[in-house]
Amino acid sequence: MKYLETKDILKGQTLESGIVFWLKRNSFCSPTINFPFNQADDKFWDYVKTIEPYLPFKFDPKNLRRVTKNKKGTGYVWRKL
Repeated sequence: MKYLETKDILKGQTLESGIVFWLKRNSFCSPTINFPFNQADDKFWDYVKTIEPYLPFKFDPKNLRRVTKNKKGTGYVWRKL
């Protein structure tokens, strides 16, 4: 991910983002956007506001999840923000 104004890559960006489409009777898509922010703080929300007009879908904060490693470090845990 980049800052739209400067085109600089966000520091800490390590994972790629993607999107999955389910094409069936009730088709839908599920985007996975990996943000390089440790917390959903003001910097995070400011960045989200800058990219929101360019997203090809309606951005709804209630659908956001924070992914962290589990205690054993063998997998991941998904939690609502």
